[in-house]
Amino acid sequence: MQRVAREIVLALDALLATDPAAEYWRLLHPPGASAPDLRAIRAEPLEGVGGKLGNNGTLWEQTALSWASRGRLLINLANSAPVLHGRNIVLMHDAQVFDSPGSYSRAFRAWYRVMQPLVARRAQGLWSVSAFSAYRLGRNGIGRAESIRVLHNGLDHILRVPADDDAVARLGLEPGRFALAFASAQPHKNLELLLEAWRDPRLADIPLALIGGALPAGSTTGPNIRRLGRVDDAGLRALYAACLVFLFPSTTEGFGLPPGEAMLCGAPAVVSDAGALSEIYDGAARLLPHNAPGAWSQAVLDLAADAEMRRALIAAGRAHVARFTWESAAKRLLDSLRAPRKR
Repeated sequence: MQRVAREIVLALDALLATDPAAEYWRLLHPPGASAPDLRAIRAEPLEGVGGKLGNNGTLWEQTALSWASRGRLLINLANSAPVLHGRNIVLMHDAQVFDSPGSYSRAFRAWYRVMQPLVARRAQGLWSVSAFSAYRLGRNGIGRAESIRVLHNGLDHILRVPADDDAVARLGLEPGRFALAFASAQPHKNLELLLEAWRDPRLADIPLALIGGALPAGSTTGPNIRRLGRVDDAGLRALYAACLVFLFPSTTEGFGLPPGEAMLCGAPAVVSDAGALSEIYDGAARLLPHNAPGAWSQAVLDLAADAEMRRALIAAGRAHVARFTWESAAKRLLDSLRAPRKR
């Protein structure tokens, strides 16, 4: 969500900087938080009520931000908004706190189950990042699905940073001979499926490289699982470009940035047919059931054995995801704000 919010702000700023009739925009942020370099939007640190509130972003949002923006239109891009503010435009990314409660702490679930419906009820405009997410929000009592507008994410941020050409060798990997995925302990990320798929002895010579450090509790890994730890954007771009295939087996997603990033960098992608993934990537990635590890291991073997199949999937992926840009997302949002409102 933070990535999405930052990229939309940057894209809005670029649009406003070339508009002679640009409105006056401010980006309010907690003291100490890093703000992007902006030309048209004025970034302003805002202390909390009674002083700085440290890292408690929720408390800052619900008090300081709510008070400072009273009477003004407030655009919220990261799933939540001040409950007491009456002029909110809110981008809610998903309903996963309802659909996959085990992925979140008890306190987080309790807060979101109170906050999201209240915010949606008072919001002046409600958006989500896919039609699937809009539907799931509506089904869980967070606004009406038919009134939630869709604002697809962009993907082109991954091309902004040059690839770290030494990253693949430094991490002990061989170009074209490893599969790539993200490690996560959250159940809906479904990492266990890949760990099960990699128990297939036919994959002994194709390492599964996992970005990030978290694994599901109690999971075990074999010698063909490589844990890469944290990787910056330059390293990530290099890994995407060099992998045999990128794998994304989630049981639900609101949009799913990583497969699109990977495809834009030239990786073929295999994704689950769950959540918004089929909506966003059908025709560009290979879609598989999220509960069939054998199908995933076979898909990797097929791509390793068939160079033409892999080239075709890469070409289809690149062509498909090129249309998802942050500029188009920001323009759609800006046009909606400037459009005459129906009475």
